[in-house]
Amino acid sequence: MNKKLFVISLILFVNVTGYGLILPLLPFFADNLGASPLTIGIFLSTFHFFAMLAGPFLGEFSDKFGRKPILLISTAGTTIGFLLLGVAQTLPLLFLARIIDGISAGNTSTARAVIADITPKDKRVSKLGFTFAAESLGLIAGPLIGGFFSQSGFTVSAYIAALIAALAFILTLLVLPETKDFSQQSTVVKNKSGINLGEVFKALRNTKIRTYILVIFVVQFLIMVMWGTLALYGKHFFGFTGKEMGYISAFAATVGILSQVILLNILLKLIKEKAILILGLSIMCLGMIFLGVSGVVAVLLIGVGLMAMSFNILMPTVTGLASELSSEDDQGRLMGTISSTTFLGSLTGPVVGNAIYSLSMRGNYFFGAVVALSAALSSIKGIKTQRILNKES
Repeated sequence: MNKKLFVISLILFVNVTGYGLILPLLPFFADNLGASPLTIGIFLSTFHFFAMLAGPFLGEFSDKFGRKPILLISTAGTTIGFLLLGVAQTLPLLFLARIIDGISAGNTSTARAVIADITPKDKRVSKLGFTFAAESLGLIAGPLIGGFFSQSGFTVSAYIAALIAALAFILTLLVLPETKDFSQQSTVVKNKSGINLGEVFKALRNTKIRTYILVIFVVQFLIMVMWGTLALYGKHFFGFTGKEMGYISAFAATVGILSQVILLNILLKLIKEKAILILGLSIMCLGMIFLGVSGVVAVLLIGVGLMAMSFNILMPTVTGLASELSSEDDQGRLMGTISSTTFLGSLTGPVVGNAIYSLSMRGNYFFGAVVALSAALSSIKGIKTQRILNKES
């Protein structure tokens, strides 16, 4: 394996482990300080909101100043955010901790820009799949570690998360070289000074890239529609508690890792990347249908498994397709825009899902199936149109 790919995957694993450790415990931090349910909901959304705003700018900075400085700043910000979480004795300080972490959340998007720097375009989907698998592994390890240390108090868990984030900082500082090749940067880019707001969102001006970014939003939106309501759905129909939901989360993460490391590589050898996109959206539609009709746990697990499988083959595939269309000078901007898009999906998915769930407990999954099918049909139409245009040209 490429040393740089291994290092960046390790950094992502460590970083996401810290995030996964603290994520399930966040409501308890706010609840212990007397927060209302509404305040807790706003508190949980704070990170995603500020990360969504900051993503494109961090990507722009990484294109201009290099990947390593942005990774160092973002992991340092995460470390500080976790430390503040541990010492916070008031709600404003608690919110400040999540704001700092959100603003500095350039770890993932910048790490993926590193993959684009060191990987040929035709290999990016498989390599991105490997990094997604590293993140999935971190999401398994994090809650396990958090559950163990939470017995000693939530403050201890916050400090452990800070220690893990600090480890990611040290790995970046000492092991990861700068991967942005400024010698190959175009003369136009070199002569630019400052940050142009229009350039930050440059990826959205490309019609083809914009289509892929929209697909990324749909995929993230749908997975969060599922996770935003699954605990309530499981409790109502199957009597699930937190213990059962933990098992389901571990099951989904395991399916995700296997899909990224094994299934995606098999599919890449058999069919084209754009076909994988359509296949993945179709599987996501099927997964939503299984969830909506589930009357026994086995059918529910099939639905969750199909959703996890489709999500984990779609994200690296669509990200790779968008990366192939973007210039090497703009990879950071692109990954920053993609990062903001995923955070937007993370914000809106649970809101829409729970709104529909309040009207129909199964309706949100059938709604998700319609959205996934529409996206698949639109992708088929888009690919056919692109082929016609290519022939005419």
